[in-house]
Amino acid sequence: MSNRLSKGIQMVFITNVIGMLFSLITNFALPKYTSIETYAEIRTYQLYVTYIGVLHLGSILPDDLARQHHTLFCFQLFATLLLAIPSVITRNVTLAAFTLSVLPFNMAQYYKLLYQATGEFSRYSILMNLTSLFIFLANLAMLFVFRAQSHATFLAGYVLVYLVVWVISEVQFGRLPRRESCSTGAWREMCSNIKSGVLLMLGNFSSILLTSIDRWFVMFFLNTQAYALYSFAVSIESMLNVVVTPISTTLYNYCCINRDDKQIRGMRDYILLFAVAVIASAFPASFIVNGFLTKYVGALSVVFFLFAAQIFFIIIKSLFVNLYKAKHMQRVYFVKLFASLGFGVVANIVGFLCLKSKEAFAIGTMLSAVFWFLICMPDFPEVTFSLKHLQYLFFETALFLACGLLMSWWSGLLVYILGSVALSMIYM
Repeated sequence: MSNRLSKGIQMVFITNVIGMLFSLITNFALPKYTSIETYAEIRTYQLYVTYIGVLHLGSILPDDLARQHHTLFCFQLFATLLLAIPSVITRNVTLAAFTLSVLPFNMAQYYKLLYQATGEFSRYSILMNLTSLFIFLANLAMLFVFRAQSHATFLAGYVLVYLVVWVISEVQFGRLPRRESCSTGAWREMCSNIKSGVLLMLGNFSSILLTSIDRWFVMFFLNTQAYALYSFAVSIESMLNVVVTPISTTLYNYCCINRDDKQIRGMRDYILLFAVAVIASAFPASFIVNGFLTKYVGALSVVFFLFAAQIFFIIIKSLFVNLYKAKHMQRVYFVKLFASLGFGVVANIVGFLCLKSKEAFAIGTMLSAVFWFLICMPDFPEVTFSLKHLQYLFFETALFLACGLLMSWWSGLLVYILGSVALSMIYM
């Protein structure tokens, strides 16, 4: 592993550790000190926010950053004005907060993408830390200073955070020159960018939808309490990003510059072992929920199915997605992603018809991850997932679910660790 890749992973990892510490407190404090209804609305807003990135125009090109910055600003302003119409008509506070978040969120995201693409991980880390810190402070202020119970107060805090981070990113990281208004030329360029990047936009949208479609089904088919429980499970699962994001973020650069198939296969084995190890964090999470958040104990079964899905999602996002991008196979990626999305819809519907429970959607998500993994494999014969690799993944998934669903957290953790070590020695 090159020094640049190693340092990049370390820097982003440290950033995510800091973010995890902030989100760990928030993810347990919010459900504990707010009502089920308020927590459900907050999580609905956060679900909406995951789709904001779809409105970004795509890749960063080094030829004219100022012009791109200006064009992006015009497009985000236009998108905000469009989204304001249903917000006003419905008078929905959650939708209104989402609308107000679009412009500042994506303008700050522009800098994050820029620093990621250029390998400036120190600046990327600073900007990420600012976002995590301010959201953490806003939540603490709402909970313990203002004693807020209305979801509108929390959402106002989130919008304010995104505005502040955007302003700081403009000032701190060097404000790019731009025209005073959205000129005709900017609008023409915006239309051209949308036309050329429509596949990328649809691909990003499908990717986000695939990993969040379960929450939409829960929202529409089950009650508020079930949605709150499921959303809580997702918030626990999202903390895996603290160790997954450094890998997926920095491996894109590695896949672009490294064409040695042997080294790619070596990286594949590390990713497999990493995925198997990191999901063990579900057991300590189970301990915390059983001890301090008893009203969310019903979410634990969902937690273990979602963590099992992460075994495959980690491999897909860290290896396959980066290879698709590095080899300029975006169209193939989009087709496979769309097929996986279709499978996910069917799996969720069939699961709900059979089980009529929130667990059905978590199982559907896990099966979608397995399906996505399997249909991506033939596109990269140089990676060569052998029958032994597939057996390893199957037995690890079965072991994890058995330990998580049938045992206490401490006995399940112990058996899972011992079983994983034995399976790794046999198959890896």
